[in-house]
Amino acid sequence: MENKQESFRRFLWNPDTKTFLGRTGLSWAKIALFYVFFYLFLAGYFAFMMTVFYSTLDTHAYGRPKYTPTDGSLLRHPGVSIRPRTSTEFMFAAIWFDSTNPSSYQGYVESLDSFVEPYKNNQNVHNPRVYCTAGKRPSGVACNFDIDLLGPCASDRAWGFDKLEPCILVKMNKLLNWIPEPYTSKDLPDDAPEELRTHIQNLEGAGKDTSYTWLSCKPVKGDCIIDYYPEPGFSQVYFPFDNNPGYLPPIVAIKISNLTVNQDVHVVCTLWAKNIVREGFKKQLGEVIFVLSPDDYWIS
Repeated sequence: MENKQESFRRFLWNPDTKTFLGRTGLSWAKIALFYVFFYLFLAGYFAFMMTVFYSTLDTHAYGRPKYTPTDGSLLRHPGVSIRPRTSTEFMFAAIWFDSTNPSSYQGYVESLDSFVEPYKNNQNVHNPRVYCTAGKRPSGVACNFDIDLLGPCASDRAWGFDKLEPCILVKMNKLLNWIPEPYTSKDLPDDAPEELRTHIQNLEGAGKDTSYTWLSCKPVKGDCIIDYYPEPGFSQVYFPFDNNPGYLPPIVAIKISNLTVNQDVHVVCTLWAKNIVREGFKKQLGEVIFVLSPDDYWIS
């Protein structure tokens, strides 16, 4: 036992060879110097690579990405999504609720309230927005979207869920520099809903602006009535998205009524513009699917 202790002590410090942990002072100095230069090299290499990386980016608060859809490396077609958010959005959004039980739809109400909150503050000096009229918006500014245009949905604190007439908000996803090419009633595709064609014809007949990316929603399973606010489409004044301060995407509120309790309704919403190609495997571009499940057996 004493021999082992003595061996360990001599390993820690050997007075004969003047070594500590088996190395002389010169050996320790050499290995320390090696690791100092080694880690300095790693730090310098990392700093150099980060400098090269950041030199390719626009680091301004409202800068632009390095690559855009025109470079052919990203999607060329805008997507469409809905609010409220749900926990089943991987394939489609499923909205379960009981109109007589506020706790069943409270999460949806909070999601919608949170989404529209930025639209209520148009006086933020850091994110100025202007009111735009039909046609192209002024350069370098973001157009304000007045949520009062959402009709009865804007004033309903429960977003219609308590009346079995829920409001769903539809928005287009941001796509840098994408400019829609609107359809007229004459060149709208044959597979577009006839109601949409009639609506465009009525606007044209009244001499109103028809520069919209049109939106149509229809039940593909079940039955319901769908009303659009303010229009079944997104005005041209909100495009292109160029990352201007204060930009908020336009919204279409669809109010869904004539629902039957305990009967699911599957709804498909589709965007219509000449430069949204929907052929072959791209048939579902610019579409969103969601399911409404008005139940009367919700368990809190």
